Amino acid sequence: MSAIHLLLFDHHEDDAGAQPDLCDGARVAYSEGLMEPGKKKRKEPRPQGYATQPGTGPEGETCGSCKYHEVIRYSKNYHKCALTRGTWTHGRASDILVRTPACSKWEGKE
Repeated sequence: MSAIHLLLFDHHEDDAGAQPDLCDGARVAYSEGLMEPGKKKRKEPRPQGYATQPGTGPEGETCGSCKYHEVIRYSKNYHKCALTRGTWTHGRASDILVRTPACSKWEGKE
Protein backbone atom coordinates (compact mmCIF):
# COMPACT_ATOMS: atom_id res chain seq x y z
CA MET A 1 0.00 0.00 0.00
CA SER A 2 1.41 3.41 -0.93
CA ALA A 3 2.24 6.15 1.55
CA ILE A 4 -0.33 8.45 -0.04
CA HIS A 5 -3.07 5.84 0.39
CA LEU A 6 -2.19 5.51 4.08
CA LEU A 7 -2.13 9.26 4.50
CA LEU A 8 -5.55 9.75 2.93
CA PHE A 9 -7.34 6.88 4.60
CA ASP A 10 -5.54 6.47 7.92
CA HIS A 11 -7.67 8.12 10.63
CA HIS A 12 -6.65 8.57 14.24
CA GLU A 13 -8.99 9.50 17.08
CA ASP A 14 -6.63 12.26 18.25
CA ASP A 15 -6.81 13.93 14.81
CA ALA A 16 -10.44 15.03 15.13
CA GLY A 17 -11.01 18.13 13.04
CA ALA A 18 -7.70 17.86 11.20
CA GLN A 19 -7.16 17.26 7.52
CA PRO A 20 -4.06 15.74 5.89
CA ASP A 21 -1.74 18.09 4.04
CA LEU A 22 -0.89 16.25 0.84
CA CYS A 23 2.43 18.07 0.34
CA ASP A 24 4.44 16.92 3.34
CA GLY A 25 2.08 14.74 5.36
CA ALA A 26 1.55 17.20 8.21
CA ARG A 27 -1.97 17.49 9.53
CA VAL A 28 -3.59 20.91 9.44
CA ALA A 29 -6.42 21.87 11.80
CA TYR A 30 -9.37 23.95 10.60
CA SER A 31 -9.01 27.62 11.44
CA GLU A 32 -11.73 29.44 13.31
CA GLY A 33 -13.97 31.34 10.89
CA LEU A 34 -13.34 29.07 7.94
CA MET A 35 -16.12 26.83 6.71
CA GLU A 36 -16.26 23.58 8.62
CA PRO A 37 -17.28 20.30 6.98
CA GLY A 38 -21.01 19.70 6.84
CA LYS A 39 -22.02 23.37 6.91
CA LYS A 40 -23.96 24.91 4.03
CA LYS A 41 -22.07 27.24 1.76
CA ARG A 42 -24.97 29.62 1.07
CA LYS A 43 -28.25 30.55 2.57
CA GLU A 44 -31.35 29.51 0.70
CA PRO A 45 -32.92 32.43 -1.15
CA ARG A 46 -36.06 33.95 0.34
CA PRO A 47 -38.97 33.03 -1.95
CA GLN A 48 -40.10 36.11 -3.88
CA GLY A 49 -41.95 34.45 -6.74
CA TYR A 50 -45.48 34.48 -5.29
CA ALA A 51 -47.95 37.26 -6.21
CA THR A 52 -49.43 37.30 -2.68
CA GLN A 53 -49.21 35.18 0.46
CA PRO A 54 -49.61 31.47 -0.43
CA GLY A 55 -52.55 29.77 1.28
CA THR A 56 -54.93 32.73 1.02
CA GLY A 57 -56.73 31.43 -2.07
CA PRO A 58 -59.40 28.79 -2.68
CA GLU A 59 -59.25 25.67 -0.52
CA GLY A 60 -57.70 22.66 -2.26
CA GLU A 61 -56.14 24.63 -5.14
CA THR A 62 -52.40 25.00 -5.75
CA CYS A 63 -50.06 27.22 -7.75
CA GLY A 64 -49.80 24.42 -10.32
CA SER A 65 -53.52 24.64 -11.12
CA CYS A 66 -53.50 28.42 -11.64
CA LYS A 67 -53.66 30.08 -15.05
CA TYR A 68 -50.70 32.30 -14.08
CA HIS A 69 -48.40 29.31 -13.53
CA GLU A 70 -45.65 29.32 -16.18
CA VAL A 71 -42.94 26.77 -16.81
CA ILE A 72 -39.65 28.06 -18.19
CA ARG A 73 -37.90 25.18 -19.93
CA TYR A 74 -34.14 25.00 -20.23
CA SER A 75 -32.09 21.96 -19.23
CA LYS A 76 -34.41 21.93 -16.19
CA ASN A 77 -37.93 23.24 -15.65
CA TYR A 78 -38.40 26.44 -13.65
CA HIS A 79 -41.87 27.23 -12.31
CA LYS A 80 -42.78 30.93 -12.13
CA CYS A 81 -45.85 33.07 -11.47
CA ALA A 82 -46.71 35.27 -14.48
CA LEU A 83 -48.05 38.00 -12.16
CA THR A 84 -44.53 38.60 -10.85
CA ARG A 85 -42.79 38.59 -14.24
CA GLY A 86 -41.22 42.01 -13.60
CA THR A 87 -39.37 40.69 -10.55
CA TRP A 88 -38.00 37.44 -11.99
CA THR A 89 -34.36 37.07 -11.01
CA HIS A 90 -33.27 34.28 -13.37
CA GLY A 91 -32.51 32.35 -10.19
CA ARG A 92 -34.20 30.31 -7.48
CA ALA A 93 -35.46 33.35 -5.56
CA SER A 94 -38.27 33.94 -8.06
CA ASP A 95 -39.27 30.27 -8.45
CA ILE A 96 -42.53 28.94 -7.04
CA LEU A 97 -43.44 25.46 -5.86
CA VAL A 98 -46.23 23.85 -7.86
CA ARG A 99 -47.69 22.16 -4.76
CA THR A 100 -47.91 25.40 -2.74
CA PRO A 101 -51.48 26.29 -1.68
CA ALA A 102 -53.04 28.92 -3.94
CA CYS A 103 -52.83 32.64 -3.22
CA SER A 104 -55.69 35.14 -3.33
CA LYS A 105 -54.95 36.00 -6.99
CA TRP A 106 -55.51 32.39 -8.10
CA GLU A 107 -57.61 31.90 -11.24
CA GLY A 108 -58.47 28.56 -12.80
CA LYS A 109 -57.02 27.50 -16.14
CA GLU A 110 -59.39 27.89 -19.06
